This record gives sequence, C-alpha cells and structure tokens, in this order.
Amino acid sequence: MMFTLTWATHQADKYAAIGDYKKVERVARIAGIGNKLILSLVVGIAFYLGVPVIKDVLAMIPEFIINGMDVAAGMLPAIGFAMLARMIITKELSPYLLAGFLLAAYVNVPVFGVALAGLVIAALVFFKELKQQKEQVIVDDNEF
Repeated sequence: MMFTLTWATHQADKYAAIGDYKKVERVARIAGIGNKLILSLVVGIAFYLGVPVIKDVLAMIPEFIINGMDVAAGMLPAIGFAMLARMIITKELSPYLLAGFLLAAYVNVPVFGVALAGLVIAALVFFKELKQQKEQVIVDDNEF
C-alpha cells in the first residue's frame, strides 16, 4: 500500500510539473483504485482466516504500541475540531460559536437543537442580506 502511495505521489508530481492535469487525474484514480484493491484483499484474507488467527496476530503487537494507539485515537477528535475551528472561526462568526457553546453547556440544549438553531440563524442572515442586495440595485432608466 505504501508503494502505491509513493508511486502515485511521484508520478502526479512529475505530471504536475509539466502541466498535464489529465495524467495527474488519471494517476489519482489509479492510485485510489489500487488502494481499495489492496485494502479489500487484506480484509478478505482476514475474514478467510477467521477470528482466532486475527486475535493471535493482534496479541503479537507489543503493549506500548497498543497504548500509543489508544492515546492517538483519544487525541484525534480534539485535533480535528481544532483544525476545523482554525479554518472557520473569524471575528464575525465567533459570537455564533459562543452562543452555540453556551446553549449546549449551560442551557443543556442537545447538539441537534443547537444545529437547528444555527440553521435558523443562518437562514435569517442569508435572507436579510439577499433583501439588502436587492434594495441596493439601482435602476437607471436613462438611456444615455
């Protein structure tokens, strides 16, 4: 699987350097299909071998690696949220984020309720701005 990724990256970089975007797209598609084929082969072999063999393989993994993977899995949601927040939070949007947090944390509104409230607010802002844009259009009947 690593070979497929390395090969695809090298080929895509080579074609991108000469500006051949069609070949870059073709390499990406081939690498994606190759990746899925390899993964399906691994999963198929695992199903064929059965649970006892997979348990034995997992038992061979050292404890410190298992613990490290547990720690990494626990950190992933926080890292993902931080990356998302860094991309979308602006001075204009931060009051809405704070309002949603306060609703969820202190008023005990479920996350789905906060999402619905956000949807209503987004619709109100959108239609208000749309109305303002229509009012700002100046019609000039003068043909000169």
